[in-house]
Amino acid sequence: MMDFTLNNTKYDLLSYPNIAILGNTGCGKTTIARKIIKELLSNNIEVEVIGSKADFEYSDINSKIDDNDDYFYYSFIEDLYNELNERKNSNSNGIKLIVLDDLTDSIPYTPLYGDEGFTNKLSSLLREGYKYGMYFIIISQRITDSVYKSSFRDNTHIHIYMRCNNDKESEFLVGDNSLTSFGRGEYKVELK
Repeated sequence: MMDFTLNNTKYDLLSYPNIAILGNTGCGKTTIARKIIKELLSNNIEVEVIGSKADFEYSDINSKIDDNDDYFYYSFIEDLYNELNERKNSNSNGIKLIVLDDLTDSIPYTPLYGDEGFTNKLSSLLREGYKYGMYFIIISQRITDSVYKSSFRDNTHIHIYMRCNNDKESEFLVGDNSLTSFGRGEYKVELK
């Protein structure tokens, strides 16, 4: 069992392998991700964090940190995609938790490589990775179809919704405007 707790409820990463955390700037997305990671680290898993905030937000957690620079998201996803293919052909693989904080950072670079290629590879990683020991937490402060694509939504198993900037974002996530009134650290959990 690889348990973590949200709103006093225990969840098992093996049953809910991919997590999406969404909400506006400063609402506590990274704090929740760090809490989940710290709970899971006792299970001797490898953690890899990618994102512009990785160095200063996750430096105290025993993890591999990858700051993104120009085109880094695409090459990072490409490397993970290759790792997935290697894992498919191997019998011995450890458990790896990959944190993408913030998915929004990838948007400036995807047109250079083709948005469809990036989306397809990340979607494939989310869809197949957990079968081979690769689990994901994806975080996004931008709540639109162009960032939080339906293929990402369909391939994540726990959705943590935090404060939204406006009614449109909240309606996109939960169908009503209830997320606009959330305070920092408040969230709603949806299981898929």
